[in-house]
Amino acid sequence: MALFKKITLAICLGLLIITTSSCSKGKSKISDSEKSINIPNYPNTIVMENKDTKLNIYKTDKEAIAKLDSLDYVSDIEYNNKNSIYTFVTYNQEELGKNNIKVISKNGGKVINDFYFAKDLKLSSQGSKLAYRTFKSQSLDSAQGLSLYDIEKGKKVDLKSQVLISGSLYSWINDEEIIYYGIYSGNGKSTGIFKYNIKDHKEEMYLDNIQGYCTYFMYLNNNMLIFSKNIEENKLYLYNKQNNESVDFSVNIENVYDGVFDKNNNLIYIIASDKNTGITILYKIDLNTLKIERINYDFPQMVDSEGGLHVDSEGLLYYCGFTNLEENNDKNEVFMYNPKDNSNNLISINPSRYKVNGSN
Repeated sequence: MALFKKITLAICLGLLIITTSSCSKGKSKISDSEKSINIPNYPNTIVMENKDTKLNIYKTDKEAIAKLDSLDYVSDIEYNNKNSIYTFVTYNQEELGKNNIKVISKNGGKVINDFYFAKDLKLSSQGSKLAYRTFKSQSLDSAQGLSLYDIEKGKKVDLKSQVLISGSLYSWINDEEIIYYGIYSGNGKSTGIFKYNIKDHKEEMYLDNIQGYCTYFMYLNNNMLIFSKNIEENKLYLYNKQNNESVDFSVNIENVYDGVFDKNNNLIYIIASDKNTGITILYKIDLNTLKIERINYDFPQMVDSEGGLHVDSEGLLYYCGFTNLEENNDKNEVFMYNPKDNSNNLISINPSRYKVNGSN
């Protein structure tokens, strides 16, 4: 009888060990990228509101903004709605200034954190690649340069560049090629816009006949909108790479801060400051007529240079501005510009810290 009990106990222990081992092996196969990830489904145009430790997300329409979501400890978002790729800049709750980048896609979730803080995120056209700047400390003087991340492969791209890139002056041509402005540090130093191919790691001069020092550019297929400065003048011009011709826009601009291309209506919108008054203004460039036009005057009194720009599928432009310059400009408001009737419309209810964004 005692022998029977011992045999029964041994069998039970054996079954328990096998069951435990099977469960353990099953769990070990589950990686972060295989776990169930909730992918957001934001519309093509959104408004982000910074409320202390929260980032509120709003959808837009012609008359108002409506709240969609609220995220904790997120400071910025870049996303591609079509291919369900979202990147979030999340900040560290315990260490001031430190942040990381959370990437969410159909392949799962990844976190990029091999830096102190990162900024100026830019997704490629299809969203498979991400470009961003990194820093070693809170100081902007600790810049480490440009970093590239392959979202599909879930790893960083080895950027073999010999160019000292100027700030955030970089833009994707497609998912395999990126262009940037800077100084070539190899033999025979030269300044210009360079192109880098990720597949073959080839770096070459893309545009070298820039008129002065470039402080802003926008890639438009074979055209480039460029703002440059020299001792004599500031210059905003459209350059056609194919025929090596340029069109100058003679406006009194001190700086260009942001811009967006409405390819459906062949329009460019830029946020720029007036050289005489310092007031930040919204301009529209019609590529059909090659004419530039100021959009805002008294309403809003000034455009927010850091408030973002985005054009929706109907050709409506969303941006941020200030209605009263005498009040504290710590808080802005959201506006919609309709090019059909040349009108500016206030669509936010209360002033806050807003930023317009959208799917690339």
